[in-house]
Amino acid sequence: MIPQENLSGLEEALEVDIQNFYAELFEKGHIASLYNLEGFTKIEPDYSSEKINKALQKGYINYFKEGWATRVSRLKFFTNIEPNYCSEEIKMAVQNGYVDIFKKGLIHKANELKELTGIEPSERVVRRSYDNLFEKGWIDGALELKEFTGIPPSQDILKKYPQYAKYFGDEK
Repeated sequence: MIPQENLSGLEEALEVDIQNFYAELFEKGHIASLYNLEGFTKIEPDYSSEKINKALQKGYINYFKEGWATRVSRLKFFTNIEPNYCSEEIKMAVQNGYVDIFKKGLIHKANELKELTGIEPSERVVRRSYDNLFEKGWIDGALELKEFTGIPPSQDILKKYPQYAKYFGDEK
C-alpha cells in the first residue's frame, strides 16, 4: 500500500504524465484517444499550458497540410480553441492542404477548407494544380477548379496540354 504522505507526489506526477500524453495526442491528432483519455482519467487538458497549446496548433497544422477540414472541426469541438489563422505556419499548411486536395481531384473538399479557414488557395497553388490535373487527364477536375477559384490555367500550361485549351476558351 502507498503511504498517505507519498500520495500527493504520485498524483502530481500522474497529472504531469497525463498532460504530456495530451500534448502528444494533440500533435498527432488522435481525436478519439483524446476523448478516451479524458473519459478514463477525468483529467482535462491544461489549456493554460504553453506545451499543450503548441501541440494543439501543431495538430491543426498537420491536419491542414492534408486538407482535413472535418478533422480540424472535430479538434476545435473537443478543445473549443481556434487554430491560429494569423500564423504563417497555419497559412502555409492550408495552402499545402489545397495542393493535396487538388492533386487528388477533390475540389469539393477545397470548399470545406475555404469555409473553415477563410483562406483562399493562392494563384500559384491553383496554377500548379492544373498541370497535375491535365497530366492525369482529369478535365472535369480542372473545370471544377476553374469554377471554384475563378483562376484559369496559364497559357504555358495550355500550350503544354493543347487538347484542353478549348475547355478554357482558348482554341489556338
